Amino acid sequence: MNTIIKILLIAYIVLSSISCADDKPNETGTNQYFSITPLYDTESKLIDSYKSDYKIFVYVYFTLNDCQPCAEELILWNDIKNTFGNEAIVYGITNEKKKAILTRYINMLGINYPVLIDSNASIRGKNNIQITPARIITNASKKIIYRSDASDREYRFMSIVDSIELFLKNEQLSAHLNNKN
Repeated sequence: MNTIIKILLIAYIVLSSISCADDKPNETGTNQYFSITPLYDTESKLIDSYKSDYKIFVYVYFTLNDCQPCAEELILWNDIKNTFGNEAIVYGITNEKKKAILTRYINMLGINYPVLIDSNASIRGKNNIQITPARIITNASKKIIYRSDASDREYRFMSIVDSIELFLKNEQLSAHLNNKN
């Protein structure tokens, strides 16, 4: 079996093992594309998350109100830079308006990625986010490649990391094959 077929087979197995009906963008009542506008971060800087060279964007929507799963989910994504370097980035998104409380929470958890403030919950509404924490993973064109609430966080996290790795490898393989032709 040649290398391309092996990679495609592995990608299919991994992706089908993490796909559940509630994870598919079209079956959750949302768009296939993530609707996000520039948001302010905790330092009042306007951030347009897609103005970068990253290939994968991970958005973790969370709340601060008694949400232990939110805290656990946020911590899981701290090492994304170590895993994917400059190919993937994580953004936390919350509708918490009190920046002092939010900053203290982020510092307490040791979050090392940008947290954006959805002050009027428009991102939450446009993307039909009903349960937090929620994760939405997109490619550079905002196409949703994975979406779920964060139940079974650690298991799903490892499956998602594996899927992102395969996505990036397939993209590199595709670019390599296109260069040969």
